[in-house]
Amino acid sequence: MKKFLITGFVAIGLLGLIGCSNNSDSSKSDISEKITSKKEEDNSSNISEKITKKDLKLTQKGGDDRVGYYDIPEDFFDFTDIDHPESDDIQYSDITTKNIITLNVIDTSSLSKEEQEALTAQVAADNIASYLQEDNNLEDIELFYYNEFQDKVYQDLATYKTGEVLSVNLFEHDGKIYYFAIEGSEEFVDTYWAPILDSFSTTK
Repeated sequence: MKKFLITGFVAIGLLGLIGCSNNSDSSKSDISEKITSKKEEDNSSNISEKITKKDLKLTQKGGDDRVGYYDIPEDFFDFTDIDHPESDDIQYSDITTKNIITLNVIDTSSLSKEEQEALTAQVAADNIASYLQEDNNLEDIELFYYNEFQDKVYQDLATYKTGEVLSVNLFEHDGKIYYFAIEGSEEFVDTYWAPILDSFSTTK
């Protein structure tokens, strides 16, 4: 599992994302068709319960004006992937450096108006799922959508052969595509992804 995650992919893959978004429904790839049916089947019914967990110590504010602000665990600290020091991700980790939170926003300022309109959170999520599928260590990937948050959220949920889990969450807010990624043990991701995502704000 790669700790730098989506930023590098977005930086080099925008044209690919746009190209895929311009395809007609009849020409969608097999993975897109599978993802669409999975969304329809599995729109979660227990998100409200996950969001309202009372025992989580989300007492620290993470992020900034660019990527948005989220409540994160009190014992997390700034983290930089040594393999990708040039990344503009904002990352936090616990002391093990196995459980990691990554924040960023997809910058579409260099795209034409037509390209910006084509690049939606859903398009990005579908294509990120395709990108993640290329990892030989991947065991399974699913894509869900949720209406329970302040904005519609598209989630890529990847499980790796090591037992680690990666949840990539994309949503559109005030004309920007934000993403929040959380990776680590299955218990960590399952416990924290929804409450942290629900805390999103553009102001501190």
